[in-house]
Amino acid sequence: MDIERDKLLAELRTVEVGIAPKPTVEQSDCFVFRKGEVMTYNDEVACRTKCSLDMTGAINAAKLLGMLTKWPEETITFKRTDGKLQFKGKGKRGYFKTEDKILLPIQDVETPKKWKVLPSGFFDAINQVSGCTKRGGASPHLNCICFTPDWIEGCDGVQAGRVTISIPFEKSTLINTNAIKQIVSLDIADVGFTNNWVHFQNTERDLVVSCHTNPDDYPSDKLTEIFKSKGKKATLPKGLKDLVDRLNVFVDDTTQWLEVEVDPTFVKVTGKGAHGSQTERKKIKYKGDPIAFSINPQLLRDLSDKHDICRITEKTIQVKKGNFQYVTSLFIPRNEKEEEKE
Repeated sequence: MDIERDKLLAELRTVEVGIAPKPTVEQSDCFVFRKGEVMTYNDEVACRTKCSLDMTGAINAAKLLGMLTKWPEETITFKRTDGKLQFKGKGKRGYFKTEDKILLPIQDVETPKKWKVLPSGFFDAINQVSGCTKRGGASPHLNCICFTPDWIEGCDGVQAGRVTISIPFEKSTLINTNAIKQIVSLDIADVGFTNNWVHFQNTERDLVVSCHTNPDDYPSDKLTEIFKSKGKKATLPKGLKDLVDRLNVFVDDTTQWLEVEVDPTFVKVTGKGAHGSQTERKKIKYKGDPIAFSINPQLLRDLSDKHDICRITEKTIQVKKGNFQYVTSLFIPRNEKEEEKE
């Protein structure tokens, strides 16, 4: 069978989010083909879509993508034989070893009977709160985004974000941030629910992406109390955009945020991670008590660019932008001598 390279590559890229970098279950590092579909599955995400490569079996995903990406011709001729998928072009031929028996447990992922339309702004809200969750850690709920009928929120124990938006979720549902972030760009329109899974659908691509839910409880009530607390008005310093971009180079999975110290004469911002750190000071005019806090780099960039108003309580600094609320913990600034000892 002759197949357009670009079409097949686009189909496989669509379900690539379900590929496990390291095998978590059998064939979780493979593209699995069956009945005109291609499927992927790992512990967090399951995907399936229609595919022009009509065969049955599993092929290593990294090797197949690598070949297709570098194939120089518009079409590829494929032929299926036992244990192999042969391919050829002008002056080129080869084969992929295939696993003829499908072991991928994607059949355990039920298909929802009903679908509901997602509101506009759903994935924008995910982008806003995702920076407030951890990329790893021992507490599962800190690695997740929480979806409720009235808002979407995330919290990593130091900072928290919440977007007020009406969504078709009937109860509080936790989804791993890394899993849900991967589907933001897939033009998903609908959502459906089954036991332990939330399913997202793009009918134009015949695509279904399913995200495993986390059974942990989420501290929404405590976050609501924090968001409702009142504080003194203050204004974040202007002109931190370029500074944030430079320091964000050092931020990694071990930190995920910048440390900011503000007093009436200067602002000091530090970016640090496993491979080093950088601190910059900038003269400013600031009215208010000295404060120090940790904040998501992208949020600080956006806020300083727009000179946003914040509220400061005894323990937190809070910002509200439209339907988005953000809070981060204040901490005691270190003095210069302490830093020099490190």
